[in-house]
Amino acid sequence: MKLFHVTIITIISAIIITGCSGYGKLLIESKNEAELTIEKLIKNSDDYDVHYFGLGEKFVSGIIFDPKKDNKKLLPSDLWVEINEQTTISDIVKRIKGSDFPSFIPTLYKIVGPDGVFYGYLFTGWFHIVLKKIDDDTLSVYGLDDPPEYLDIRGTVSFDKNLM
Repeated sequence: MKLFHVTIITIISAIIITGCSGYGKLLIESKNEAELTIEKLIKNSDDYDVHYFGLGEKFVSGIIFDPKKDNKKLLPSDLWVEINEQTTISDIVKRIKGSDFPSFIPTLYKIVGPDGVFYGYLFTGWFHIVLKKIDDDTLSVYGLDDPPEYLDIRGTVSFDKNLM
């Protein structure tokens, strides 16, 4: 009977481990590294494919930086909007940093694949995103939660007419 339980636990563990192996993850930069890096990312934005997620440039949940000169690719869903102007990128980062929503804590994350290989950066106040491996060089990037300006204190959508 004991052998049966050990076998079941082993099988379930193997399913969980292999089932999660096709997803990327976020790694947190140290606070000092993050400040230096986000400023470098803005300054060197021509070296990156940059996309934001939100409801227009003023209400943003996050921004991704995908290095152009590596062989890895972040493939944002249709909900992400490409941006190229450094001033717009800087303004979006300032808006994210300036949010006062209680659980929205702006953080710079490294995006890595299931094998730990670096793909790019995500700057957001949220802590969860789905990054699914498409092939050896591509991660699909799904959406984030709504911008904090559209959420009430409980985290549910609340459309304030003054924001429109």
